[in-house]
Amino acid sequence: MGGAVETRGEYPPEWPAIAMAVKKEAGWRCVRCGHPDPPDLKPRGLAPCDYRCTHDSRWVRTHKKRVLTVHHLDGDKANCVWWNLLPLCQVCHLQIQAKVDPRVPYLWEHTEWFRIYAAGFYALWFGGRQIERPETATEIQYWLTQGQPWLYLRRPDREYGWDDDNEKGAP
Repeated sequence: MGGAVETRGEYPPEWPAIAMAVKKEAGWRCVRCGHPDPPDLKPRGLAPCDYRCTHDSRWVRTHKKRVLTVHHLDGDKANCVWWNLLPLCQVCHLQIQAKVDPRVPYLWEHTEWFRIYAAGFYALWFGGRQIERPETATEIQYWLTQGQPWLYLRRPDREYGWDDDNEKGAP
């Protein structure tokens, strides 16, 4: 998850409806920082912070806008599967786009908001399976283990850690 992912492909003709549905499903909030961007507010991006915002709210004094966008995790604009479409404010979008390439191993645990998207990507990348969000949520620990075995294997506190008969005392 290091380095920017290359953007490629073309948006499908139904992109405006897809983007609208993604934002609506997210409750018109950035999934990373929680900032709201209701569709009926004009001009866009000027919604004030509220109790669900987790970013530094100094942006209010500097008039930094936070318009809700949809980021393609793998960089492919034509790939509109659920795990590839992250509803992010443009500030978070630029940060994630510049730093996250899902094909590059990420050494630390994913943050809570990102885990479901990473697991969906890992299901396809490591398992060759395109699974829906509910199934991913049910199997999230399995898919995170496939994508980041160094974090989940041999850990007794994890569902997919070592068992009692195998390598007692392993770190």
